[in-house]
This record gives sequence, structure tokens and C-alpha cells, in this order.
Amino acid sequence: MEIKKVEAFPSLLFRVNMMLPTLERIEMETYLIDLHETTTETHDTAHDFNHQRELIEDMPNYNKFKTGCITAAKEFVKAQQLNISTDNPIFGAWSNLHDIGTHHGWHNHPRCTVSGTFYIRFAEDAEPIQFQRPGLLERMHHGSGKGPFGALDMKVHPRENEMLVWSSELLHMVDTQREWGLKRLSLSWNVDYNR
Repeated sequence: MEIKKVEAFPSLLFRVNMMLPTLERIEMETYLIDLHETTTETHDTAHDFNHQRELIEDMPNYNKFKTGCITAAKEFVKAQQLNISTDNPIFGAWSNLHDIGTHHGWHNHPRCTVSGTFYIRFAEDAEPIQFQRPGLLERMHHGSGKGPFGALDMKVHPRENEMLVWSSELLHMVDTQREWGLKRLSLSWNVDYNR
């Protein structure tokens, strides 16, 4: 008997070095911290496009950030071999600020194609982002989840100035931050296409 291993329907994850200069990231960080202190009740995700759209668009270096996201999304669509036009991207972004006690439960981003998060600040003791194996909830027997093909989830510790990019239907979450201090400051985004 001969067995050949084939990866079927792989879920890609891009790790993109945005290469923004330190000064530009500090400008973005300062703006976003002030945004959270003045427009949200707690240091948590501000996951409302309509609430943040104009505020985010006023952020220093917004156009460079947006261009980087749209470029990465286009490359992701190409790598996934999706047969869709990327000529008319529909873009939305929001900020996330995590201190002690904050978290973001399991979720995905419906009605979008590509999602991502750009990490402006990520401390060594910050909680990682976790991605759930696709189709896990539909499985009858979950087993032990050993190895890359049987893993139930994947934890990723991003670096500052790095952007993660994934398919929007992929479930992901961030555990409760247990240490004091600003640990994670990021910008998340979605791209869909006018098709």
C-alpha cells in the first residue's frame, strides 16, 4: 500500500513585515491611545466601523497603512487562487487596545474575503492570537489535536510592526490579558471586493 499526503483546502496565514519607521508607529500609537481614552469606555476593541471610520481615517500614516493592507489582501487572494477580481477593494479598519482583563472571544468576519491585524505594540507577555482549525465544530471526535494536521488551534505571537493576514471565515480569538500595562495595540481590518 502506498500513501501520499495531500494538503486539501489549506488555510493560509501571511506574516507581513510592514517596515514602518519607528517614528511613524509612535505617531499612530499616540493617536490610537488618545482615541481609546476619549471614545471608548474601556481599553478594548472598538469593533464598530461606523463609530471609528472617520476617526481612523484621521490617524497619521493612515494611507500608508491602508495601502499595505489592500496590497497584502490582493496577494492573499492570489495565493489562495480565488477566482475573484481584486480591482475594487472595500476596506474597513478599527483599533484594538488590550490591558489587563481585556479579551476578544471566538469570532470570524462574515461578508468579507480577507482579514488582518497590524501590531503597533506587542509586549513579550501579551496574549497571542489563536486560530481555530476550520471545521472543528462540525467534527464528531476532536481527538488529542497533535501535530499540524490534527491541531485544534494555532497560537501566534506576532511581532511589533508585523501584520497577520488570513481568510475572513477563520475563527480566531485573544485570551484574557493577565498582566498589567498596555500589552497589545493593533489595527484590524477587512477587505471585500465589489463583485
